[in-house]
Amino acid sequence: MTQFTTERLIVSGVDMAAAHLQNYTLLEEVITLLTPAVVAPLPAYFQGINDIDAAKDWLVKITDDSELLLVRCRQSHQLLGLVFIHFDCQLAHIGYLIRQQNWRQGLASELLSELIIQMRTVENLTCLMAGVSADNRSSMHLLQKLGFVNITKDQGDSLHYQLTL
Repeated sequence: MTQFTTERLIVSGVDMAAAHLQNYTLLEEVITLLTPAVVAPLPAYFQGINDIDAAKDWLVKITDDSELLLVRCRQSHQLLGLVFIHFDCQLAHIGYLIRQQNWRQGLASELLSELIIQMRTVENLTCLMAGVSADNRSSMHLLQKLGFVNITKDQGDSLHYQLTL
């Protein structure tokens, strides 16, 4: 399970067997994090997570498909974001989101910079893939700054970026 720290962040994987889905604190944090503004560009299954049952169902779906990492403030331990990693042979599809109140503070840059370092240590992993909404200029700029290349063939609602490790 992936785990690391940065200057301001603690990033740790969710062990669903240990969480038992009865951890109401985590479920409430997920509800608070997944606001309409945060999830607007994301798939439908990210929308409308506004009660404990919906949060449980969402966590089960996410952890069935991907490794889920919790991004917490190193000082307060408040949940600041999430990272999703889906491993597929020699590549990993990554996604991330940051709490709306913490946008534009450099947290995504700090998070992804260290995530890339961690992913370079995964045996046989050669490539990271990331999708981003075509109107999310901040994420596009960040991915490019970190060395990702836009590999989108047709310009639609989302763009696809690749980083060779």
